[in-house]
Amino acid sequence: MSETTKSSTGRISSAWLLLSLLLAAHLPFVVLQYYREWQLEHYQFFPFALILFAILFQQRRIVGVLKWDWLSWTLLAIDLVLLAAGLRYFSPWCVCVAAGVLLLAVCRSQQDRATGTSLVYLMLLPLLTLRLPFRGDLTVIQELQAVTTRVAGRILDHFGFLHLRDGNVLTFPGKQFMVEEACSGVQSLFTVLFLSAAIICIYRRRWLHGLLLLGSSVAFAGMMNVLRVTAISVAWALWQVDLSSGWQHDLIGYASLIFAALCVVSADCAFSFLFAAVPSSIAQLPGDSVMNPMVYVWNKLFAWPPGIRRVLAEGRSGMWQPARELSVIAAVVCLGSLSVQGVTISRSLKPAVPVEIIRQQLTFSEDDMPDQLEEWRLLSDSYSTEQRGSVDSDGEFTSAWLYAGHGLTVRTAMDHPFCGWHTLEVCYQGIGWSVVEQRIDRTEPDWPCQVFLFQKPGDARYGLLVYSLFEADGQAQLPPEPGSPLSQLASRLRERPTTLQIVEANTYQSQVFCESPVPFTEDQIRQAVDLHFASRQVMRTAVIRAGTAFEASTSALPEADLWWSMICATSLSCR
Repeated sequence: MSETTKSSTGRISSAWLLLSLLLAAHLPFVVLQYYREWQLEHYQFFPFALILFAILFQQRRIVGVLKWDWLSWTLLAIDLVLLAAGLRYFSPWCVCVAAGVLLLAVCRSQQDRATGTSLVYLMLLPLLTLRLPFRGDLTVIQELQAVTTRVAGRILDHFGFLHLRDGNVLTFPGKQFMVEEACSGVQSLFTVLFLSAAIICIYRRRWLHGLLLLGSSVAFAGMMNVLRVTAISVAWALWQVDLSSGWQHDLIGYASLIFAALCVVSADCAFSFLFAAVPSSIAQLPGDSVMNPMVYVWNKLFAWPPGIRRVLAEGRSGMWQPARELSVIAAVVCLGSLSVQGVTISRSLKPAVPVEIIRQQLTFSEDDMPDQLEEWRLLSDSYSTEQRGSVDSDGEFTSAWLYAGHGLTVRTAMDHPFCGWHTLEVCYQGIGWSVVEQRIDRTEPDWPCQVFLFQKPGDARYGLLVYSLFEADGQAQLPPEPGSPLSQLASRLRERPTTLQIVEANTYQSQVFCESPVPFTEDQIRQAVDLHFASRQVMRTAVIRAGTAFEASTSALPEADLWWSMICATSLSCR
């Protein structure tokens, strides 16, 4: 091996060491972000996407070639800025974006051994694993629910099945189906998108082919959801068979997913035929010395022309030669970032009251709420309770009471448990209510509440919702600021959080809801908010009392066993 080759190999090894140090600087918060995403079913495909990315990257890159230009340096600078911002504001999502920018720079520096182009197209796989900002996935959930229910309702109308559609609820004689997250296709949508991305990356599809395939995946996912909802509804309407739960529902879901996957593969074959390369022998007449320009443009934009495979020689120009000083800076950045993240995470590992224990001790009865709250009177025999599935979007437990006053009958309830903030207004929108106005009442500045005014389209009904959440230890959960994503980001930058939660807190939701045939007056809204403030204080006191009883019952346990039981219980409850 010549001295030049040895020197080149040494420079490449140093470059990869530098990039590895920089990537390691993101690792703790990246792991934390993906741990949070694992709690969301529609993002649980991310391990497969990341593994496929790593395999394809390793197999296709040309060993010994590392091209680095001014754009790569710019991406590296953006990565460091985002990393610093993520550490400053305790944002694992921001650090995860920074890691993605660094991976983008690395993919740009590598070339595909078969085509000679960069490996940037592989970034489609990790990009799909990153959760949409500002809870955008929840917005997608809501939109998919509405579209699925509307289309399924029209199909049922066309075939003469008697039913009533109210929001995302399909009502049949003797049965009511709620098109919830589990049936809305969000999980299957992301799964089908991942399948399309895998096909694009494995077979090196060009940009137009890839865009059409991703767009088709959305349509196919919608088709499978409509098929699923329609099949469940028809089974009940014809044979009184309930397929909305249990293994039957899972079987229909898997069959629909297989159908969508086959549609994606078929669409890929169709696009491959449409965008096939035009052979130059057909495009040129005998004796021509110039390629037909239309054929050249077609093959350049839409297809890989024949003969594009080539192996790049090692040691070509453009190879990155990192300075020794830059490697030292990378090491300092890595150690500093790991130290900050380690301290932040260690401070966040504080004991919390596991919801599994509170479930056993927190029981309500009609007598737990006073007969009079503010100027509202408790109605006799109005207490009700409901227990749902442990992963139900409305919470596993609900306790509710009815109060009367100011010409209204109001339902006040506590729903639990949830992981972090629960957007309750989405649930009411799912049953047909439309938001007219949104407010945040700051009468109690340390614990504001959300206020929503609803209306049923085409129906003379108005709704008023007031709700807020608190953690198992009684600490208030602050609502997200309303407004555009930019205003939410500005609010986040103004208020630096002081802690970082490894697992989002077990939270309890207190709500007040009432209906009226006429719009609510400002006085009625004010009185409903006051009722909410009073009732949630009673509920919070009960939760704290249950937590105190738990601490007393576990005071004799060894500290290690206590911490482990808390972490396990909290982790399980947030799935």
